[in-house]
Amino acid sequence: MKSLLKISDAVSIGLHALVLMASRPGDVLSAAGIAGSLGVSRHHLVKVLQRLDRARLVTSERGPAGGYRTAVDPGAISLLRVIEALEGKVQPAGCLLRRPICGGRCLVGELLEMVNNQLLPYFSSVTIADLADSLKHRSAPVRRKGKTVKGGEF
Repeated sequence: MKSLLKISDAVSIGLHALVLMASRPGDVLSAAGIAGSLGVSRHHLVKVLQRLDRARLVTSERGPAGGYRTAVDPGAISLLRVIEALEGKVQPAGCLLRRPICGGRCLVGELLEMVNNQLLPYFSSVTIADLADSLKHRSAPVRRKGKTVKGGEF
């Protein structure tokens, strides 16, 4: 079954990149290294990192030893903050068609509003540090692109 909840590729890449940076505090990680660890396009990653840089969530360093690192404490970066940095302000769902046709009471909009109201507290309270910490404590092997990696690795 396909998932009902969709998170954009940009948000997924941004969250994973930030968790990777948070798991290596103080290190400056190259875009190529992050892209390789995550198995994503370097080009797409750089676009995401540029938006996170504009939102002051990451900082970049130029030069041969340059790369990216978190600009603020990962414990201060909520998932919602990352989502809004990459997708814009979260808004109430409203009409899915962007033009009301249901006679004043949206058939699906109320359900989406209820789900959003349940998800917002979670996305507001969970931080990048929380995800990095849970990654450290994962012990079971994980399959990734045809190979097995130890828990805690990307």
